[in-house]
Amino acid sequence: MSGEAGMTIGELIPEIELAKALKISRASLGKLRSQGLPYLRIGGRVFYREADFMPVLLALCSRTSEDEKQGRVERKKQASK
Repeated sequence: MSGEAGMTIGELIPEIELAKALKISRASLGKLRSQGLPYLRIGGRVFYREADFMPVLLALCSRTSEDEKQGRVERKKQASK
């Protein structure tokens, strides 16, 4: 079964499967959606395409890493005072 954009249903990952794979809650996925994570809603269910969510997740991970590095720098500055 193909959609208008040449996408097949097999390429869609259900929300519950993605949450399990990432070891996060469905609520966390909802927060990521509110931050721009692309998704599809079909018949009340939420689905994701790997091509859509991987770049967003990588960007979020990079941003988190940078925030953690900045936090370590700030703690070192405070400790040296």
